[in-house]
Amino acid sequence: MRIILPILLLGVSVSSFFFFTFDAYKEIKTLRVTTGEYNTALANFNQLQKVRDTLRDQYNTFSTSDLTRLDKLLPDYVDNIRLVIEIQNMAVRYGLTLTNVKFSIPGKTTTPQGGKASPENSQTLALMNKEYGVFELEFSTVGPYENFVKFSKDVEKSLRLVDIMSVGFSSTDPVRTGGIVSTGTVYKYDFKIRTYWLK
Repeated sequence: MRIILPILLLGVSVSSFFFFTFDAYKEIKTLRVTTGEYNTALANFNQLQKVRDTLRDQYNTFSTSDLTRLDKLLPDYVDNIRLVIEIQNMAVRYGLTLTNVKFSIPGKTTTPQGGKASPENSQTLALMNKEYGVFELEFSTVGPYENFVKFSKDVEKSLRLVDIMSVGFSSTDPVRTGGIVSTGTVYKYDFKIRTYWLK
């Protein structure tokens, strides 16, 4: 009897471990792993907060005028209407008027009447995957060559980041501006320009 009782108690203890303690032990191990993941995430969060605070402090050192200029140089949205108005204002200085205005964003092509087209090639897809967006604008204007040169220089020196991708020339009849018929050779200019915006 003295030998059987300890054996029974040992058996009960082992059974209790496997049925109760072992499950609790596995749960504790799982909780430890989860706690470690939470601690890592919390450390990363704290690090991101420090980076955010540093960037915010740097941002606050810029003057309002500098921020306005920076926003105009590389806006964080597609501001196609403002761009068209700015270019139209430049053209008006030299007696030019924009016509046949079309604009597109890689991944879709849009005109004033609407409409879409799918990406055309791998270069377009590569642009879509960048941290900045590309906005392309096409338009035509008519006028003397001297005015075209002055207008092109203004576009290139604009605060907005603009690349003139191509310009097509074709001769046309003299144009009437404000009741005055232009003298000299007059050309039609087909522009294609590209500008950028932060996504």
